[in-house]
Amino acid sequence: MNDVIPAHCLLPAVDNRQFCLIDVRSPVEFYRGHVPEAVNCPLFCDHERAEIGTLYKNCGKPAAVERGHEIIGPRLFSYLDDLAGHAAGRTPLVMCWRGGMRSAAVVEALRRRGLPARQISGGYKAWRRCLLEALAGFDLTGVKVFVLCGSTGVGKTQVINILKNRGMPAIDLEELANHRGSIFGHIGKGEPCNSVGFDSRLLTELASCRPAGYLIFECESRRIGNVYLPDNVYQAIVGGSRILIRAAMADRVARILDEYRPGCHDTGEIAEALSAIARKLGGSLTGELHRLLAAGRLEEFTELLLRHYYDPLYGYEGKKGHSCEYTIDGGDVVAIADQVIRIVEGVAD
Repeated sequence: MNDVIPAHCLLPAVDNRQFCLIDVRSPVEFYRGHVPEAVNCPLFCDHERAEIGTLYKNCGKPAAVERGHEIIGPRLFSYLDDLAGHAAGRTPLVMCWRGGMRSAAVVEALRRRGLPARQISGGYKAWRRCLLEALAGFDLTGVKVFVLCGSTGVGKTQVINILKNRGMPAIDLEELANHRGSIFGHIGKGEPCNSVGFDSRLLTELASCRPAGYLIFECESRRIGNVYLPDNVYQAIVGGSRILIRAAMADRVARILDEYRPGCHDTGEIAEALSAIARKLGGSLTGELHRLLAAGRLEEFTELLLRHYYDPLYGYEGKKGHSCEYTIDGGDVVAIADQVIRIVEGVAD
């Protein structure tokens, strides 16, 4: 078996049933960006890597290699035991930054123990380059794109997920980004996804949906949280067939509260986000919103925010420039999803 495989073989996703992807870079390197399926098993901790790097720069490769052996030597057997445990009968695929000494040394040590480990050629750097090229070159010509549009709270994201659960080629971009795409979009979500994780997950979703010949997205801007849509995907959304979903204000408020309440244990994050848009809202409205929030009057708070911030910014009803081929009025999200399916199947067929 060849010890080295090219980085592009990891795209669009690693088969975790057959392979265990092991990233041997230091924790800080891994945190800055990694393949989503990878397990971090650092050969050196952050300060050890910094020390070896300084030695390499100042004294040359032999001195750096010798120091690396000194550091890893006493813990090598336990380190390899940990890697074998992670592999759990699967083939270890080992990567470092550029497919250099760290991953090569680990692969050699694992193979000596009888594990058919393989090194990722070019490492993380090559994988990232391949990922960007694959996304930019993903061919969407001939793919019919449907875009769910509508004011905040009409249930677009819930409908997307119902469609996905029914086997439709629907992609929830906000889920991939772990962000709802607005000033309040991070609340209750935890750490937003970085660009590396988002791009990788998006490519996997696109590849899995390719056989259908059509795609369904929620209408999004180019930026979602702190990640950006590839230009080809964004342009596909801009040029897609638009389905406008409309709902009564009371329904919109209820859906928003149902979504935000479970992940929001205090109102501090909401107040902070509200302060960030205070200049757009004006002092009087901002003060009223803060008072409603502090008093726990969340229904009134949400409706006021929708009417005076979200609807003027994103609203579709009665707003010029939002030409939609289809319109769905009201109903619960399941009924809306049923209507979307009828529209999509009627056009896509």
